[in-house]
Amino acid sequence: MSMNIEKKRVLQVILDKGMVRGGELMLEAGLNPKDLVKEVQELVDDNIVFKTGKIDEKNIFSARFQVLPGDRASVKNLLK
Repeated sequence: MSMNIEKKRVLQVILDKGMVRGGELMLEAGLNPKDLVKEVQELVDDNIVFKTGKIDEKNIFSARFQVLPGDRASVKNLLK
């Protein structure tokens, strides 16, 4: 999987926060809704991030994202 700088920022915020809502994730990662949707959708599709809620520009603000506790160590290695 290719990890661009935006995807790394998104993943780092999720790891730092444990569980984070899309609106907070957007602010912390410095992405607009369209770009955030693209990055988190790829992370979810690759089974790196678990989500609750819908991932689209309208609903991204209330969706929640997390890395499951058993996966945290292996996901941290992706950021290296």
